[in-house]
Amino acid sequence: MNNVEYTPPPTVEDFIKCKLDGELFYSYIVGPYGPVSGDTEFLTPTGWKRIDQYENTDKIAQWIPDDFDSVKGKLEFVLPKDYIVTDADYFIHFRNKNSLSMMVSPNHRVPYYDYRGVLQVKTAQELAASPSKATIPTAFVPRNMPGLGMSENMIRLAVAIHADGHFPDKCTNGFCLFNFRKKRKIERAKILLDSLGIEYEEKVYDGRPTEVILKFYSPYVGKRYDGKWWGATREELEIIISEINFWDGAYLSPDWRFFTVNKSCADFIQYAAHAVGGRASICKVINKKDNWKDHYIVNIARVGSMKASVMVRSDNCTREIIPAKGLKQYCFSTESSFFLARHADRVFITGNSGKTTGMLFKIAYMAKLQDKDPRDGLRKSRAVVVRNTAAQLRDTTLSSWNYWFKDGQAGKWFATKVMFLLKFDDVECEVMFRALDTEEDVARVLSLEITFAVIDEFVQIPGKIIEALSGRCGRYPPKKDGGATNFGMWGASNPGEEGTWWHKQLVEEPPSNLFYFHQPSGLARDAENLENLPNKYYLNLLAGKSDAWIKQFVEAEWGYNVSGQPVVPTFSRELHVSKYPIEPNQNIELIIGYDPGLAGSALIFGQMDLFGRLLVFDEIILQNYGTERMIRDRLLPLIKHKYEGFDVVIAPDPAANSRSMSNETSIVQILKEEKWRKYWRVKVDDNNLLSPRLEAIEAFTTKITEKGPALRVDASCKVLIRALTGGWRYEKTQKGIEKVVPEKNEYSHPGDAFGYLCRYHVRYNAGKTRRVRHLSNVSSTFHNPYIGR
Repeated sequence: MNNVEYTPPPTVEDFIKCKLDGELFYSYIVGPYGPVSGDTEFLTPTGWKRIDQYENTDKIAQWIPDDFDSVKGKLEFVLPKDYIVTDADYFIHFRNKNSLSMMVSPNHRVPYYDYRGVLQVKTAQELAASPSKATIPTAFVPRNMPGLGMSENMIRLAVAIHADGHFPDKCTNGFCLFNFRKKRKIERAKILLDSLGIEYEEKVYDGRPTEVILKFYSPYVGKRYDGKWWGATREELEIIISEINFWDGAYLSPDWRFFTVNKSCADFIQYAAHAVGGRASICKVINKKDNWKDHYIVNIARVGSMKASVMVRSDNCTREIIPAKGLKQYCFSTESSFFLARHADRVFITGNSGKTTGMLFKIAYMAKLQDKDPRDGLRKSRAVVVRNTAAQLRDTTLSSWNYWFKDGQAGKWFATKVMFLLKFDDVECEVMFRALDTEEDVARVLSLEITFAVIDEFVQIPGKIIEALSGRCGRYPPKKDGGATNFGMWGASNPGEEGTWWHKQLVEEPPSNLFYFHQPSGLARDAENLENLPNKYYLNLLAGKSDAWIKQFVEAEWGYNVSGQPVVPTFSRELHVSKYPIEPNQNIELIIGYDPGLAGSALIFGQMDLFGRLLVFDEIILQNYGTERMIRDRLLPLIKHKYEGFDVVIAPDPAANSRSMSNETSIVQILKEEKWRKYWRVKVDDNNLLSPRLEAIEAFTTKITEKGPALRVDASCKVLIRALTGGWRYEKTQKGIEKVVPEKNEYSHPGDAFGYLCRYHVRYNAGKTRRVRHLSNVSSTFHNPYIGR
């Protein structure tokens, strides 16, 4: 195995080195590490955007590095694996006069090329402490771009038109004017028009003899580098960069410059300069003359010039600590672990979370600690690396592994076994890659004989599978071959949700043999030795387990039961939970879905906006509340405080129209009492079947509007989000047969209330649309299911 240079962030290093000698241990690291400041920008397919304004439909520019050339890394637009927002403590600001500005956290992963031209990665803190001829990559090669669909000379003419062309307001047929004084521009324009076979009229007016006007009909109409221009190929960008010097550039100057009054055009030319292997910075010039616009200068360093390189050295780059208490920091997660960024109009390549890399390097670290096999002197071990789906295992985990541990260098890849034989020094470690997302996968886990279990994005793996998998650690090598002298389970993930198995395991009730590297837990250990298993095997294995698990996996009794399927499998936290607070609109009807019940009840608040999106921004979740108490103590105070003046409609469970056996008063009658009529109206569906409600929910979860997903849920609705991400689920019998009705639990009430909210919007708005379109055909027998009763 060739030497691999990897410097983990401090917390990741602690995570890699933590273990218990000769005992089962658990070690989990929660990221992310390596965020940037909110005013840092990322590149989308149509231009730059602040990272704190990211929306989950945005694609970002992922950088795929070349190991030995800082300008040959590939750039492609992808949806990020994750978008992470955390609290900031302080930033390190790297900057020089013209070419660099990076505002990053201390643990930020900074890619750079060393004095040999070899790609390296350091944390910002390490780089700031010892800067030495580190070249920050800023150039790239765009790939898979759609192109402009224009000939070379047509692109060149478009560049000229952007600079000096004029389209009279009353002309819509491409009629264009050039008005020149400089001879070189006149000659250049004629060359381009002639090359395209475009006829033109040349005119000189007596009153302005020094000016020449060229009149022609242009096949291209436009004045800015926007829209499709961002999709230009590298070859087309080279044409653009070479042509601008004739028009908006500093002609014949040793340095290339581009002048414009439009910031978006400056942004594009800067991007083009970096995409062809150069570098560019943008300077804004404030014009002090009345009625004169400010303008921008793009200073372009030519390809191959010294100015095209951005270096971090102690003599040319300041490193300043910027306090950031109370601020947020932001990060993306990408397959390559790098993306293109910009700060203060300075472009650079940046890294993202290093936790996955640390998780994989821990395999090599732990494998080296195994005792040697007395027969052949090799340190043998076996690891299984787990991801929740096969696609994510292939596209993310294996992609990271292959980047660091290359086939033929770090060992040998066996495709049919989906296994990598890691070999270095006297180490021989079998690394298996498995997706564990079905009940069949659980059965396969129970047949594994492994030393280590490694869980990528562990919060996405059910706790039952984790418990089963831990029981297989330390079983390889077998005792007769020397046994496993170091064994355990570890993983890396982004933070999960409160109230989940993982939160309980890591934060609320961590077992004594668990290391948690978000807030490290203490280690209180007991001692016991069993004859035929590794030290403290069962003691540590039982830590944190339920009685049912002990019966199944230690006492060998059946008892494993996988949770039922989610009622709403089409709901996606990434797509449907808003990153920003959702504000209600007083001009739009406010609907409250209501599932009543003394044992549990829920109210879900939402509106449908003008784009057809259902916006959910509030929830009330209760236990042991009757309707009258719910109104008095919770609903009415919230409406008076937050929704005063709104047109409120309550859409309750239709079963609420049935009269109570105790006082012959229905819940609907209580809601409709005269004293409440100034606060809300009540509309009741004509049935409470599950299937129409699920169809209504999926009408929003599966639809995309021009503004993005048709469902947006405010992050403050934590119980509803937990319900829609699997808490609201179908019940299973003891034999594993899935029932056709959802399980009654703490999440079924918000799920049902959400269903009534969606059902109202789908049925009521569909009915309203029909009435608008076919008003003349509506008879007196037309029935609206949401009639007041």
